[in-house]
Parts: sequence; structure tokens; C-alpha cells
Amino acid sequence: MLRFLYISACLVIVSDANQDHTEKLFIRQLPQGRTLAHFEFVTTWDTHHLMFNQAANVHHYGLFPKSLAEVMRHYGTQEVHLSLTQGMWRSRVWGFPPISAPLGAELWAWFLPGTNAECQWKGLVNAMSGLLCASLNFIESTATYQPLHSFKPWGAIVGNVSSSQLLRYASLPREAVCTENFTPWTKLLPCGTKAGLGSLLVPSVLYDTEYHSLGLHFTSECLNNDCSQLGVQLMQSLTVVFRPSLKTKLTMKSLFSKTLSSSCPVASKSKLLVCVTPELLDVTTPPSVWEEVGFGGVVTRWAVYDIANLTSGGLKFDINVHTSIGMPWAPSLLVHRFLTGKHHMWC
Repeated sequence: MLRFLYISACLVIVSDANQDHTEKLFIRQLPQGRTLAHFEFVTTWDTHHLMFNQAANVHHYGLFPKSLAEVMRHYGTQEVHLSLTQGMWRSRVWGFPPISAPLGAELWAWFLPGTNAECQWKGLVNAMSGLLCASLNFIESTATYQPLHSFKPWGAIVGNVSSSQLLRYASLPREAVCTENFTPWTKLLPCGTKAGLGSLLVPSVLYDTEYHSLGLHFTSECLNNDCSQLGVQLMQSLTVVFRPSLKTKLTMKSLFSKTLSSSCPVASKSKLLVCVTPELLDVTTPPSVWEEVGFGGVVTRWAVYDIANLTSGGLKFDINVHTSIGMPWAPSLLVHRFLTGKHHMWC
């Protein structure tokens, strides 16, 4: 008589139905012939309770990068921000940046209540260092801070926001940023560099610019009005300022050395936005729609292109924009911080 042994296991499978991915590219003309390009790749997952439940046996992360999600779960971080920046953002002329970031490497995180933040911070630093091939492991306890009145959460936070016990911050101003950081960053994208706006990410082009800033922003987001249900969100950002050009016509080919031929198949939205004002640009390529968008602290008119529709059937898409000398977008309030060696000076 044959006997069969049935073994039941509890396995959590996450469906892609509760996940969403969008991609956007903002292009804006800057003064003195410079051009700004800002990428935003956003992945949202509405399973906050599974993300931070250590007892849950999650094996399928769908669109959300598993390598990063496991780091967030293991170290109990409910919000993490990492930036790798090379070059100086000239706020007096260019206005506010899309996302503020200091020179070099910057890392700050909010931990879950009940977490040993000091111990978990050390592990998080080493994990993020390995994830993006950065030298974050040089961050020591003497270079780690607990800000009292700054670095407030971007999203929803479980616990007392006014308490700095859950917050840690560190920076490496002299961290060299190169393509070794860029390659693992692109691998976190659902479509990588094979399709969609990710196909424009050519390292030799993007890193031969006046300013570039790579960002990784993990936050908790409210899914309803009373914030009783939480989800998690990952935004990967890339801000680039191209050097002055004598050309009066702006195209994607001239900026990225490539044109778009597809959108990311798993993206619910894939859009290109070009800033248009009478003083700055004249768009000759008809947009899908016109929108008023707040960007860099200023609300302006943007030509919005739906990449999925414009590249359907394998069609190649490019823009045709006539440029002029951009007017300075100087902010009304400006604060500079200079960091040299071991001393801090504010002015």
C-alpha cells in the first residue's frame, strides 16, 4: 500500500495587478544654451503590510526590484533616499532643481518604530553600497547625524515624525560618481535600458555633461484619504544638464544620440514633457496634449507626448524644438552651503 505525504507551505504570491509603473522625461531649456533633462521612473506597490512583515514569505515581487525590496525589509526602513551627484547646480541662474542633491553621495533613511536604528543603519549603508557599487561603506559613525528639524519624510511615516531617533543622515562630498554606479541603477528598472525611456540612457552621453544626479527614493504612500492603507513607492530619478550648444534646433537625437522606438510594455504611462513658454521654446512637433505642470518650483506650460501611442507599430519618434536664449529662473530665496574638509560654513 502506497502512502503519500502531502506537505503544505504558505507562500505569498504578489500579483502585478496591485503594482503600477510609470515613466516620464522632462526637457527644459536653460539659460546660456544649456538643456535640462530629468527622468522619473516610479514603481508603486500597494502591499505595505507584506513589505514590512518579516513573517510573510514573499518570493515574487513583480515589477518591484527584489534586490532593493529585500534590503528595505531586512533593515526595517520605511523611507530611504540616496543620491549620487557630479557637478554644481547653479540655482541663481537655473532656478530650483527638480530634486535637490548635494555634490557626491548622500544617504538618509527613516526606520520603523521599535527598530534599533543605530545597528540597522550600519547594515543599510553597507547594503546600499553593494547594491549601487558606491563607496558608502566609508561612512563612519562620526559622519552620521540625527537631524532635528530637517529631512522630513516625503511620504507617510509610521511613528513620531518629530522624533529624530528614527532618522539617520550621512554624506560623502568627495565621492566620485561614474558609470559603475549607473549600470546597477538601470538594472532596477522594470524594462532596463531595452525599451521605453530607459533606452535613452546611454552612459557615454549622460556622463559627458555639465551636471548629472542619480537618485533612488523609497517611500511609503497613502492609498486612501485617511491613510489607513499604505503602499510603497520607488522613484528612480536622473537629472542631467547638457553643455551649451550652438544649435537652434533641439531633438532627442541631438541630446541622447538616439530616438524613441517603443515604450516600456509594463508601464501604465510613458510620457515626454517639453517645457514651452513664449520666451524659451517653439515646439513644431504637435503634442498629444498641453498641460500646466509645476516643475522646479515654477508652474509653466508643457507639451506632453504619449510615447506608447506615438511609437505604436514600431514607429520611431523624435521631437523638433526651436530653441532661444533662456531667461534666468532665479528663486526668491536662496541658501548656499559649502562643505570643505571637516568644517561647515553657512552663508
